[in-house]
Amino acid sequence: MVSEPLDHAAKPRADIPSSTVTTWPIVLLCMIPAVAYYAILICGNYGDFLRTPNMAGPSLFSPVNYGLTLNSMLLHLLDGSFDIDPQAIGLEGVQHNGRTYAYFGIVIALIRLLFLFARDFATTDYTRLSCLVAVSIMGSFNLASLLTVWRAVGRPHTWPLFVLMILGVLFSGAQIQFLMASLWQEVCLWAAAFAAIFGYLIIRGYYLARGFTPLLLTGLAGTAGLCLLTRVSTAAGLYAALGLLIVALLARAWRKSGSEPRLVGIVTPFLPALLVLVFFILVAAGVNYGRWGNPFTFTGDIHSYPLATPAWLVRDAQYGNFNLIRMGYGLAYYFVPLWAMQGPDGGLLWSEFQQRTIHSVELPPASFFLSDPLLIGLAGFALFQLARHREALDRGIAVSVFAGLLLPIILILSFSSMTFRYRLEFYPFLNLCAFLGLGALLSRPRHVPLVPIAVAAVVGVVGSHMFWLLYALGRYGDATERLAGMDVISFYRSFFQ
Repeated sequence: MVSEPLDHAAKPRADIPSSTVTTWPIVLLCMIPAVAYYAILICGNYGDFLRTPNMAGPSLFSPVNYGLTLNSMLLHLLDGSFDIDPQAIGLEGVQHNGRTYAYFGIVIALIRLLFLFARDFATTDYTRLSCLVAVSIMGSFNLASLLTVWRAVGRPHTWPLFVLMILGVLFSGAQIQFLMASLWQEVCLWAAAFAAIFGYLIIRGYYLARGFTPLLLTGLAGTAGLCLLTRVSTAAGLYAALGLLIVALLARAWRKSGSEPRLVGIVTPFLPALLVLVFFILVAAGVNYGRWGNPFTFTGDIHSYPLATPAWLVRDAQYGNFNLIRMGYGLAYYFVPLWAMQGPDGGLLWSEFQQRTIHSVELPPASFFLSDPLLIGLAGFALFQLARHREALDRGIAVSVFAGLLLPIILILSFSSMTFRYRLEFYPFLNLCAFLGLGALLSRPRHVPLVPIAVAAVVGVVGSHMFWLLYALGRYGDATERLAGMDVISFYRSFFQ
């Protein structure tokens, strides 16, 4: 049965009621200072501040570019249409049949229902507040995942590791680097928030005594569905992970059913989750049809995009939105940022390849090895244990979910643009690997090496804040255009002169 615990003696289980009661008060207590700190960072406009030191900082309701787009989307949705006001989206809108549309998911517009009856709703920009809520949800559920693992396999004498992990979860990586409010950032942060909820539910099913119950699987499906109506690339990974997980659990239930398995009894516990997944697919298809006249199209025709240059259209025709030819450059962009060095011709390294195949490469140069060394180390440990030691992890569950969560990473590595915020697509995979890696590490009788973990945590905190500042200074746009002939160091130095 699905509700039975996984038959894996290496992983002690916490009982669900005490885990829930203990986990969330601790999460809320830890999140109070964390959210206050996130608010300070997300309200910063530090590029402008360095140029005008006496300027007043923005508030949570200060406007951002195109910040009223989702207000307009909600008002139009309530009127039964999927278009938006042209002046709200400006040049970022896509024309179709004489109307203006945005490709953003409707969930982040529906979130604004909470403020619909507020004074001046149509002209109040909720982007910063929405980004703050999203990143706070992300941090809360990542911390809840950590606490769930710790309750299952943690040992009292390793509490320093627990403190270091809290530091890494709340004050480095995805929690810090992307705290700059924008329409595009809001979409990515909410998708990452749903992915964090998804990861927490996976951790609960993996470690807690009741396992993957029908209710838990339905929760996973609902989270994946909400993500589908927010950001498709992230949702593709959640859908794939849950689909593969259901296949693995079905196979396990079939094997446990004995010599005469009853198909209906085996399949029935999975039906609610499958129905929820299908429901959200149908809703997404309806939104796509309402916008573009095609249920399988998530964005409009590139030829109707006002900012698409002739060179962009040529690249799109030759290489498309996704092409595996870009994966090598993508790996360098996200992990080893040599692309930002100057080549012999004075331009950026590999600029000829980039300009031929990629629409835009965004500043700042960054690496997961500096922003998330603790995650990278624990994720690597999990994958090593998965490959070498059968007893360390439940392979049926781990391989299924890991494989699904790799899909957004492959999509982003092959995508036609390389941007800093797309790093968020890596975190569902990295976080889940890291949490399971931590569980495998704590399950071993050996002493936990605290010094390298402490160094990794500190490097992650410092590196993440450094990238956050560079991101806030550099803003958006293609790196070649932003640098305007300067090298990267001179470009960032200019903000402090």
